[in-house]
Amino acid sequence: MNAAPIRSGRSALLTVTGPDHPGVTAELFAQLASVDVEILDVEQVVIRGQLVLGVLLAIRVDEAEIKAVSDRVAAQAGVSIELSFDEAAADLAEHRRRRWENAVAGFERLTTALPARDTLLPRSYFYLADSHARRSEHLLAAQSFQRLAESFPDDSLADDALFGAGRAYQRLWRKPALDAQYGQQAIATFRTLLSAYAASPLRDQAARRIADLDQWLATKDYDSGMHYFRRKAYDSAIIYFKDVVRDYPQTPKAKEAYLRLHASYRRIRYAEDAREVCDTLRQRYPADRDVRRACGTAPVSAAVPTP
Repeated sequence: MNAAPIRSGRSALLTVTGPDHPGVTAELFAQLASVDVEILDVEQVVIRGQLVLGVLLAIRVDEAEIKAVSDRVAAQAGVSIELSFDEAAADLAEHRRRRWENAVAGFERLTTALPARDTLLPRSYFYLADSHARRSEHLLAAQSFQRLAESFPDDSLADDALFGAGRAYQRLWRKPALDAQYGQQAIATFRTLLSAYAASPLRDQAARRIADLDQWLATKDYDSGMHYFRRKAYDSAIIYFKDVVRDYPQTPKAKEAYLRLHASYRRIRYAEDAREVCDTLRQRYPADRDVRRACGTAPVSAAVPTP
């Protein structure tokens, strides 16, 4: 038996049944050692002297070669051996064992080898994407998840795939100061999930992730505004602060942007604009201490005398 892990998606299940006696298992494993296979799992039960032995193999030899081995063992040991082949079982076993490199290799082979209508194909894309994600290959993960969602929109894994793609894009945007391309892709992907799969149990998680990403986008614009504010380039700062309050009004960063917008207007003596910002701040944050400190209390309108 080859000592190196076998990176193939093909697997074989040998089921041995018959009278239990010493040497059956040893003979089978000795014969298997002569061919290019890897033992993935073994289960054995003996009931009233009858042996039931299951052996799952990852293979990269011809099926005829495995059949020849099983026929020899069956003849020599006086047992019956059933042999079945499964395209994905070996790859799933590699995935369960966290052998991500082997899983990627196996599922990549399946995604190119399986017919387009094969029901195993969407699951192959899903496990390929998940294996890439486990290896922190987030762009490859996002691409495989999206391939599943786009090619099989009616599959039960389609919403999971969109969520996985959005999460992978989100992980590619490591901090607000960096280019926001992947953050925007993450938001678009999560929004596709929300619009296309109204019954998905992942909707709440997707909405929370959109809110987190919006906060990062707001932070990015706010930090750009502060860059100009500190350099007294108030006209440029105002542009970014306005972007924050217009595009991300529900984020925690919006209040800070309003306050800096008010301060910018005061620095350049735009009194009317500053008053309008204060009116908005009082309306949106009526009990906020920072707002009262910046804008004071709302002016009391004079009573109009009744004629």
